[in-house]
Amino acid sequence: MISCAMDIGQLLIIGFDGTEMNPALSSLLRRIQPAGVMLFARNIVGAEHYPVSMRDYELHMRMYKFLSAKYPNVKLSLHATE
Repeated sequence: MISCAMDIGQLLIIGFDGTEMNPALSSLLRRIQPAGVMLFARNIVGAEHYPVSMRDYELHMRMYKFLSAKYPNVKLSLHATE
């Protein structure tokens, strides 16, 4: 059964703070099933933090892959600006 939160969620494209998937974010995405998730620069460590960006690149791609697999009907976007 589709809940009211899911009905409303399907109208939303959302962003989030941080560079990591956490249990609260995962729960929110499952609960509201948004139309899309937009990743901003704040979600991906930039080139100016080269050692960190290289270390976390695989994590960011795993986040993208996880979201794509978990929510196949949700359009994802990588966005370079704040």
